Amino acid sequence: MAGPGKRITSSLGILLGAITATALLCGGVLLVMSPGRVARTTVTALEVPTYFFSGAYDYTVNHDMSEQYLRQLDAPVKGFYLFTESAHSPIFEEPDKVARIIKDDVFNGTNALADAS
Repeated sequence: MAGPGKRITSSLGILLGAITATALLCGGVLLVMSPGRVARTTVTALEVPTYFFSGAYDYTVNHDMSEQYLRQLDAPVKGFYLFTESAHSPIFEEPDKVARIIKDDVFNGTNALADAS
């Protein structure tokens, strides 16, 4: 279980529901947080490039809160991408934009296309 201020190290770190997350998938291991804990206060640093995809019309995970969390998160490369035509599933709602970001930024470990970092 991840503790407060826990630094996550892995070749892959993916936050599930960045703001209200109750789980973190890290290097193929699912870390489940105790009830009432949220990622933004439990996971404060990642030692891997970190990318957040947020839909402008997502009423499950607020994009402003996601961007704020990314700004406070310590990571070597960070990218926040706002999908203006999407709700909760940008990968399905704007697949061409997702593919371009993955190809140009994620695969290269950069954040050139990011709306914020």
